[in-house]
Amino acid sequence: QFGSTENGLPDVDSDGDGQSNLAEYIAGMQPTNAASYFTIDRINAPGIEWTALTGRVYSVDWTSNLLSAPFVEIASGLTQGTFSGGAETNGIKGYYRIRVQLE
Repeated sequence: QFGSTENGLPDVDSDGDGQSNLAEYIAGMQPTNAASYFTIDRINAPGIEWTALTGRVYSVDWTSNLLSAPFVEIASGLTQGTFSGGAETNGIKGYYRIRVQLE
């Protein structure tokens, strides 16, 4: 429960965790619980694992520099919570971002 109509709006961050109610709903999280958020469960370079939910599709983006390089999509259409990087990163250290959409 959101406590008020305004707190239940899609673009509001009802629990103050930095994600909108809509983003948390799409990721399968609880938008009124700050302890409920999407996270990577394990990093085994160059692979990553997360808890995948039924009805969601995941994409993985990568960048070599958070300040000066854009994220590039390196995998899409994933329904399992695993990705093993490789040629896209060419051994360069960098950062992953996982995006989630409803199926």
